[in-house]
Amino acid sequence: MDDLISDVMIEGKLGDSDRNLITFTIAVKLATGSRHGAHGRPPRFVACPGQAGYTLYAHTRLGYLFYKRQVRKARERYPHGHSVPQPVAFPGVKILPVPVLANNYSYLVIDTGSRRAAVVDPADPRAVQAAIEQEGVTLDAILCTHKHWDHSGGNAELCRRHGSCRVYGSAADAVPQLTHPVLDGARIGVGELRFTARHTPGHTVGHVIYVLDGTPPAAPPCLFSGDLLFLSGCGRIFEGTPETMLASLDTAAALGEDTLLWPGFSHWGN
Repeated sequence: MDDLISDVMIEGKLGDSDRNLITFTIAVKLATGSRHGAHGRPPRFVACPGQAGYTLYAHTRLGYLFYKRQVRKARERYPHGHSVPQPVAFPGVKILPVPVLANNYSYLVIDTGSRRAAVVDPADPRAVQAAIEQEGVTLDAILCTHKHWDHSGGNAELCRRHGSCRVYGSAADAVPQLTHPVLDGARIGVGELRFTARHTPGHTVGHVIYVLDGTPPAAPPCLFSGDLLFLSGCGRIFEGTPETMLASLDTAAALGEDTLLWPGFSHWGN
């Protein structure tokens, strides 16, 4: 839903929190990539103004039509994706960022032993399906951080293609095609991979982050933060209070300093 623009796919490190002051130490690792587009300019991604506009986007069919228009425009402008991120591999797991829309990222997370995979926030099902076919994996699960169409818009198409695919998310958020509502601390298995869901409201009432932690043991913890946390800030507060958002950011900040951050956008310089 956020409409800021960034230039690169980034893998970051998440620091810690000190009481009321939240400080994030980001160690940036650029995945070799480039932007595509006329004169190097990113597209304008116009959001509906005000609370009324947000209500139309989040709670009516007009929002879905707006999302479909943005998908079409992004495919025309960036036929090969808005950037060229590189996959990152650790023993037992491979994480493939999938550039979608104007500056979003979905993530295909693969258990390299079983060749089973989960996808986080599949905004554009065509791009995600291409990655699945390229990697030759079986899609077991969709991990949806929240209901906004630019994170959940591909759920229906991927479920149609992959009939046994499970869809995880918060029941409070009315995530499309939800099959497995998650509570705070829920554990999710995909092959030998294990994710922990953490409830982080603020951006939406049911926003959830997913942490790949402990399995496989040689891989560092990985935080898939959706619209909670970016490299240069946090998501907008649409359905909460500043206090709620700060508490959710504290949840993320409590993770270890070796945690790698995989945000839903690569907002940069805002």
